[in-house]
Amino acid sequence: MAGTTRLLEAFGNRPLPPVAFASGGNSCTVARNWGRLHSDPRRHLTELLAHARTDALRIVRRPTLHVHANDGTRTGFIFGTGLVASFFEAFYEKGGGGYAEASRMIARIVAGSFVGGSLARRVLSPMPCALRIDGRLHPSDAFTLIVSSVVRNLGLRLHVTHRAAEDPMRPHLVASSLGIVDCGLQYGRVLRGRPLLHPRTVDQVVSHFEVDFLRMGSYVLDGDLLSARRVVVEAGPGLRVASLP
Repeated sequence: MAGTTRLLEAFGNRPLPPVAFASGGNSCTVARNWGRLHSDPRRHLTELLAHARTDALRIVRRPTLHVHANDGTRTGFIFGTGLVASFFEAFYEKGGGGYAEASRMIARIVAGSFVGGSLARRVLSPMPCALRIDGRLHPSDAFTLIVSSVVRNLGLRLHVTHRAAEDPMRPHLVASSLGIVDCGLQYGRVLRGRPLLHPRTVDQVVSHFEVDFLRMGSYVLDGDLLSARRVVVEAGPGLRVASLP
């Protein structure tokens, strides 16, 4: 997210060159969605450069998200709040242990959702906020989950945004006020890329949406925990992304 934002700021209105993603961070979620990836970033870069010399790289135009907050505009790929922010807060408190730690936490949350586990209550309790979608106020005043992404796999086979990148100029938004037990019951659907089942669940592509936290609230953009009182999310500029064939 930070690298993409700075790149766009540096180039301004000039056309961007193709960009490539390498492994890094806790899970490399975006990069894993968009092509073959070596776990060693040096090896990955070496192979990318070798293919670039022979014009053998696979280059695909990919969408992005623009996230406008009180401290500026950022460009990224996965936005989330509610359980997404609560999960990352708990994850980083443990030091951030990559896929292994995230998998253990998800197992605890899913199991705990049926028995009132403390981690499940912390992560899955609905968050008070107001949500406007294309200018229209949603009737719910608290949400368990609000997520928008340009990639379908949010990590660990969680295919919540199963319509991601369907329309490059209209991000896929999923928002729900599911209760704690209902969240656990929906886990299998998420793994299969099925829509969440709840009368007030939003599952659609939108022009933009706005989250008003009513006070300072936490949100996540590409794994970075941030805070704002209000955020507006819309489609960002397309990127030409190079990946290994």
